[in-house]
Amino acid sequence: MARSAVTLAALARNDDTNITKDAMDVSNDHVIDIAGYQGEKVMILIETSTSATTTAGTVTVKAGDYSDKSIGDLVIPVTYSNVKGVVLETSRFKQDDNTILIDLATTSALAGYISAVALP
Repeated sequence: MARSAVTLAALARNDDTNITKDAMDVSNDHVIDIAGYQGEKVMILIETSTSATTTAGTVTVKAGDYSDKSIGDLVIPVTYSNVKGVVLETSRFKQDDNTILIDLATTSALAGYISAVALP
């Protein structure tokens, strides 16, 4: 199954940037295309729903194909009505096709948004 894309916003120093909030897709997981981005860090923002029917889960950033892959996946626990920001180093998480893969796991329903920002 094809992963759902997360829109990458590129920040510039001393300027503002619109950031897209993409809906979480537990069925298909996510991919961030970082082709053309020359920086070393990408920040993801994870915003879970305020609905009490949304349960806890995990957001897993998959280890990449390059030098720091031996460090492994990054597992981020999330609960409902929560916002988390995580800065990712591309040397650890970048796949050989210039993407970052994100998996979502939950025992019931995990709803909310994921955003991605390329840091200058």
